[in-house]
Amino acid sequence: MVACARAELADPREVEVFHIWNRVVRRARLCGEDPYTGKNYDYRRDWITGRERLLAQLFGIDVAFHAELSNHIIHRVLRTRPDIVRTWSDEEVIRRWLSITKLTRNFADVIVHPYAARVRMKAADAKYVADVRLRLSSISYFMAELSEPLSLAQYVQLLDFTGRQLRADKRGAIPSDLRPILERLHIRPDRWLDLVNSLDSGFRRALGRLESLVQAVVAAGRRWLQGVGQAVELFTA
Repeated sequence: MVACARAELADPREVEVFHIWNRVVRRARLCGEDPYTGKNYDYRRDWITGRERLLAQLFGIDVAFHAELSNHIIHRVLRTRPDIVRTWSDEEVIRRWLSITKLTRNFADVIVHPYAARVRMKAADAKYVADVRLRLSSISYFMAELSEPLSLAQYVQLLDFTGRQLRADKRGAIPSDLRPILERLHIRPDRWLDLVNSLDSGFRRALGRLESLVQAVVAAGRRWLQGVGQAVELFTA
């Protein structure tokens, strides 16, 4: 099929079925064993399918088939259900969308429902509700929400990988014998993503290990500094 914009193929008002696929970066492995590093990434299959099940509970989209291949390709057969989404009340539309955004931002494994007051406030905006209603049966939004957390998880690793591919005789190259950057910084990858997605509610003024925060408190002449609990969870020993 000749490549074209998805908007030219899909009608958001009709029930439609699509076979879609996407890839990760060149030479990267989504699942299975990486022949270059020897690492096994099969644990990602459970994460991807688990996230997909959660999103399917919130979107107006049926997942008819899925496959996560080791050669970095994700296949999906999806059916859009705008006919079902049209039956949802305005508040139900908003509740589902806010739950989806919470799920993605928090990198969580459970659906967290928004506060009723916020749902009512958002539902009062008819234009916003109409836009969100279309999103809830949109293949593009479904795949974006499915892929975004994994993309964040890969981002720092990708920067580290890119630096290692630079020529050794060029300034800025990362020596190949160095451990991955998060390991060298003793940062837990799962908690790092939580932090990136909620900086405004985690650390304030300073970000770092517990001992570094204590030093910052003393230097600033303060009695406390927000982020102590997050520092303990984020940084490994």
